[in-house]
Amino acid sequence: MPFPSIAEMQKIALQFCQPPRFAQMITIDARGFPTVRTLGGRLMPDWTVDIFTFKHFARLKHVRRTPRMAMMWLQPPEPGSSSRTPKLIAAKGTAEIIEGEALRPIVEQRLASGPNREGMTVERYLNEVALIRFHAEEFRAEGFAAEGSELTWDEITSGFTWRPTAPARSQDENADA
Repeated sequence: MPFPSIAEMQKIALQFCQPPRFAQMITIDARGFPTVRTLGGRLMPDWTVDIFTFKHFARLKHVRRTPRMAMMWLQPPEPGSSSRTPKLIAAKGTAEIIEGEALRPIVEQRLASGPNREGMTVERYLNEVALIRFHAEEFRAEGFAAEGSELTWDEITSGFTWRPTAPARSQDENADA
């Protein structure tokens, strides 16, 4: 498989990071440890991900304290595939919290566009829910080119480099590393 161009990789990333594929959200807790949770997270064309969360959830406290976070979308190798490399899109960036009246137009649009989970009203959303908006600043893609090469691009619209992924080691070789 040839190496995709930046435009092709952006299209691949946007398609790959959509439901029903789940995302892993990584925040930093009060003790400085990464905390990982799985949730629905759709990468938008402006390279943001909106995550609605109840105000009492720890993830909101983590983002208030440390707005730097990461997200990743992963797919194991296809059954019967010769590749042992999973496909991965990982993104690092910063998050902002949107709540209160600033959240109203987003909630109204959400409620107008699809099914309403748990009978939530606009007022209930504003009282109980906040929005974490993740702004992706750097991406890493693996498993989308020849030999499971990895792609890193640090600006959404500019340069990137392909690097071959280190060959997979056997369990015996890993024990000696």
